Amino acid sequence: LRNVQASGNRAIGGNAAVNAGGGFGGAFEGERADVTIIDADIRGNTAKGGNAQNGWFGNGGGIMFIDSTLNLDRVVVVGNTAQGGDGTSGKFGVPNGGGVMSSWVTDGTTARLNITNSIIAGNKGRKGAGAQIEIGGGGGLWIQATTAVLDHITVADNEIIGGIGMLGQGFFILNTGTRRGADVTIRRSTITGHDGAEGSAVEVVKSNKVTFEGGLFYGNTWDSSATYPAIAAGDRGVINGLG
Repeated sequence: LRNVQASGNRAIGGNAAVNAGGGFGGAFEGERADVTIIDADIRGNTAKGGNAQNGWFGNGGGIMFIDSTLNLDRVVVVGNTAQGGDGTSGKFGVPNGGGVMSSWVTDGTTARLNITNSIIAGNKGRKGAGAQIEIGGGGGLWIQATTAVLDHITVADNEIIGGIGMLGQGFFILNTGTRRGADVTIRRSTITGHDGAEGSAVEVVKSNKVTFEGGLFYGNTWDSSATYPAIAAGDRGVINGLG
């Protein structure tokens, strides 16, 4: 896909009595796919989970891919929203990646994410109402059990909204159960303006790894899980290159 503009699109999960439907990929969604997007503007899209006794996921406000290879070059992902659905007596719906979500779930497939010369900014992950806590977040990016290389990107002013259960204002880097973790390299990039009260700019939890090669942190409440006090030392992933 070249010279694409995607704005104002919505993926809305259905409401139900017990388990609602999920909203997957506000503008783009793919499974077992190999996709390259070049010179694109992906702006103001929404993925929203449905409402039920258990609210459900809003995944990838702008982009969501599972078991896929996704390449983004000179792409602007701005002002997208992942909104979790409302639960009544059950789980609250959580957002997984306000801007971009890459995940792996199926044995025998791969998950790769390559982003160059791009901007991920002003995206939001907002949880729904509900009684039972779930874990979500990734205001800018949700990178789950994925091998990722991010080079010359700006990740700025993304948000997670809803307090408890929310992690990763800029990034949430995590595993799929005990089956596979994420391995993320961030090169020559700027990560800035994640100044909310919950979650660090780059959240990486146990069984996962992030490596920084150059780059700049600025204006974040916590730059990474290495300093975020709500993540215990034993629950932090491997973080290389912070210096």
